[in-house]
Formats: sequence, structure tokens, C-alpha cells
Amino acid sequence: MNDFKTIGSASSDPSRKFHPEQDGRSCGFTSPLEGKKGKNEEIVNSDTDDSCSASEDLRVAWNNFNRALRSPEPFDQLHWIRVLGVTSMRYLYHVSRLNTFLRGLNLRKIWRPLVPAFGMGLVIVVVASYFLSLRDKVIRKIWCECIYSFDGEENNPLPKVCAEKSKDCNWLVFHDSLVIYIAIMILWNFLLTTFASPGVVVPVKEISLSASRTDDVSTNNPTNATEWVGKAQPSSISRWTSTEGRGGCCFVNPVLDVAAEQNRVSLYGKLEVANDKHEKGGDFGWTNIKHFPSPEPTYCNKCKQLRPPRCHHCKSCNRCVLQYDHHCPWVNNCIGYGNYRLFLLTVFYIATGCCYGSGLLAGAFFDTMAGQFRRHGFKFLYANKTGLLDLPPPWLLWEQATTTGIDPEVIVRMVFPLLFLVGLVLVFFLVSHLRYIAVGYTTLEQTIALSMKIAHQKARLEKARSKCDDPGVKSQSSVCPINPFHQGWRANLLQILGPVHLLFFPVPVAPPEPFVPNTKVA
Repeated sequence: MNDFKTIGSASSDPSRKFHPEQDGRSCGFTSPLEGKKGKNEEIVNSDTDDSCSASEDLRVAWNNFNRALRSPEPFDQLHWIRVLGVTSMRYLYHVSRLNTFLRGLNLRKIWRPLVPAFGMGLVIVVVASYFLSLRDKVIRKIWCECIYSFDGEENNPLPKVCAEKSKDCNWLVFHDSLVIYIAIMILWNFLLTTFASPGVVVPVKEISLSASRTDDVSTNNPTNATEWVGKAQPSSISRWTSTEGRGGCCFVNPVLDVAAEQNRVSLYGKLEVANDKHEKGGDFGWTNIKHFPSPEPTYCNKCKQLRPPRCHHCKSCNRCVLQYDHHCPWVNNCIGYGNYRLFLLTVFYIATGCCYGSGLLAGAFFDTMAGQFRRHGFKFLYANKTGLLDLPPPWLLWEQATTTGIDPEVIVRMVFPLLFLVGLVLVFFLVSHLRYIAVGYTTLEQTIALSMKIAHQKARLEKARSKCDDPGVKSQSSVCPINPFHQGWRANLLQILGPVHLLFFPVPVAPPEPFVPNTKVA
């Protein structure tokens, strides 16, 4: 992983480093000031150092927030809500010593492969609740020419005329088909995102292990991973380990095709880097950057090998990922060049399903809550003592589910808030990703680019300089870099999403060849 110098921090100490990747990083929500490292980039694991690191990151984030708030440049409210929220939660996580407790239990290898199953299980439970209860007792009554108030009042039978008309209801067929379609698209893209390779630079030792499993082992043992590029690759197939966050679900490990991974790397051309950058581990000097992201290959000190442009080392799964965006625990995988399209489609269809379900159940939800308020008044605790929604405790829900079935009114009070809140979060998340794609950045690159802008603002205010209109005009600590991977918003979207008509069908689509500009960093 590259070490990036901290931009816009309260201290001007050049030894302070900026590490974009972080352990357990979640669908793109990342603090721009994450991680502390010592010699040889080894992670400092002591609790004291972790707490100090979290405290320092929170302090620096707050200083940068105040500086951006006073700056004449446009203020990105959503970004700073995310940054301050993540750094504050990380600070509380370390100060409360919860990290020490969880580290002692060593549960990460157990829960990592189970998180995707939990996410898919939620989708299946919501779909099952629709067909087993909500379809006939809520949707049919609302959409099939029935005037019915779902307020929980007793002695409100369904009229016979309405029941006869609702037998053949085209609206019900429409909703059934749409629910099945959205569920299929969610599960299809979710599974592919979980098991698809994000595109990685396979370390030399793993190439050697893969070659040793074949009958014809090459006598030439390369010392650099780039020597494999363009040559005949070992044909054996091995697997990543799902417990290490490298994809997979329920302890089913994804396939590692070494030849395919090396072919992806070869699409970026020959990997060469200057000796001085090789020794520095590809460290960028902010004072010399003219282009960001850099179109040049870099060297990873972790994997001890060259890697293509826009490739970063993920601390969560310990791999160099092509076009690294973030590590998503919900799919137990990194999001990068190979599965970014699948990830966006997963988010899109989950957000679509949540918004659609919220619209279907909104009327029934507000009716049942209004009926409850009329009968018992507005309270935060009712008979069940479970809050405003007055849901039965889990053991009563289980008893109802195994005997008479859960009351549809209770299902509506459980499902609607879940769909509404998840949909709200994912719509914001999806819009953020589309904004990053439109300007030619990944989530990580957008975070770094924003930090560079903050650094330039600080230098400009200190030196009382004019706006940085010329990209080549240097300031004390940074320049305004050009993004050589920006092709225009339309081309950027097509580069990631591929053919538009294939977005609506459950068919596998190979990612397009990466766009590699010819610009060279001076």
C-alpha cells in the first residue's frame, strides 16, 4: 500500500502519513484520515496507539472541517457528515476498548463469510412475507377495487362484492411479477459480486503455488510478478479464502484463476517504474503531482511487486486490487475493476426494491399507526414495551409464526420501517457513487482528491495567493492536479456500466478493457 502524505492537517510535519485503505471499510463510507503505521508499514496493534491514532484522526478531521467551512470554495455537506461520523465512531470504538474485546474473541473469520448470507436472508424474508401474508391481506385489499381501512379495527369484514372482483386482479399479477423480478436481480447481482474477482495483482508466491499444482511446472521461476504478463500462465485453478474477506459466502470459497488475473493486469500494458519510486514504495510527493490518479505503475511494499495504475493494496483482504474502490463487508469482497458494475447493480436493485416496497406499504403503515394512536394515544412505550411501533418481543413473534401466523399488521410495522430506512441510505449511497464515476474517480480517489484540494486551500490562504486556475501553478504544498482518466461523464458511466440494455437482465457481463491514458507524469 502506498503511503500518502496527510493533506490539510493541523500539523505541517511531512512525516505524517495518509493511509486511504482501512480495515473493515463499508460500500464507500470512509474517513480520509485512517490508520497509523510504523516501520516497514507494519500496523501498530497496541491498544494505546490505536486510541491515539483514532483521537488524532478525529482532531485532524475536525480541523479540516473548520478549514473547509471557512473556505470560499464550495462546501460539500454530505462528505463532511460522512467524514465526521466515521471518525467519531472509530474514536468511540477504540476508546471504549470494544476493539480489544472483539480482537480477543477472534470472531472475524467466523462472521465474515456469514454476513453475505445475512443480507440475502433479509431479502428472502421480505419476499416471503409479501407472498405469505401481505399479498392477500394488504395488497389485494388496497389494489383490487376494495375500499378498506387497514387500521386494525375488528368487525371490518371484506365485502363479498369486493372479494369476487379481487379474484382476477391484474394489479396483483403486476405486483407479483415485479416483486419476483426485483428479488431475482438483487440475488443474482449480490451473489456475483460476492464470488466475482475484483481484479487483483496475484503475488509471486501465489503464482508459484498455482504453478506447482500443474503437471508441467515451469523451470523458469520469475522474481517479479510482471514477468508473467504476456506469457503462458499456469492453468491450474485454486481458491481464495472466504474467511480472509476475499469473497465467498457461508465458507464457500471463490475461484482464483491465476491466468485470468494476469491477463487483466496485462491490459494495462508493460509495468515499469523508476528506481527511486521503487525504493520509496511508490510514494507520491504532493508538490510534484500534475495528474491524479497517476497514470504510472507503482510498487507495493506489502506484496513486493509492481502494480498497474489506480491499483491499491486493501488492508482488509491483503490484496492489490485493480481500480480499488473500497472493501465491502456485506459482500465479503473488495470492490474493484472486476465487480464494480455488479456492486452498483446490487445497490440499485436493493434501493429500487426498498422504495417500491415502501410505496406499497406506506398507506397500510400510516393507517395502522393512526388506529393505534386513536385507541391508545401517542406514547413511546405501549403494552409490549418495545417502542413506538409496539412490536411483540421476539419469542412471541416466533410463537405466532409457528402457530397461527404473524398478524399482517405487525408485519407491516416491521417491514415498512426497514424498507424505508435501507432505501433512504442506499439511494444516498448510489447517488454518491454515480457522482464519483461521472468525474472519473473511485471512492478512494475522490477522498484523496478532496484532501489535495483542502491542502491547496490551506496553502493559498497562508500565502494569500489567487485561485489555482492554472493546473501547473505550484503552491507550497500542492498543485491542482488533472484527472487523466476523466473521459467525460457519459463515457465514464459507459466505461463502468457497459451496455445499458443489459443492466435489466440477469446475464453476466465481462468488464470492459480499462481506460489507460498516454499522459506521463513529469
